[in-house]
Amino acid sequence: MESAEKALFDPYKVLNLPEDASQKEVKSRFFSLSRAFHPDKQPTELFQESTQQFEKIEQAYKILSTPMRKYVYDKYGFEG
Repeated sequence: MESAEKALFDPYKVLNLPEDASQKEVKSRFFSLSRAFHPDKQPTELFQESTQQFEKIEQAYKILSTPMRKYVYDKYGFEG
């Protein structure tokens, strides 16, 4: 992910969750969004766009699914 993209990347917005979302909510939202945006489930003409969105969803989940990573992100942002 480029540095300009990192500055605009907000895992809470990507997953459409409040900052106080529970681990259960994070996991549930990840699974529903990953199913909806999975590149294999999209028409050929939307493959590239859905791949980019799917990667953002995965990155957001990677940050928010682990309590320690979530704490570091909440405290220091993406640079943490």
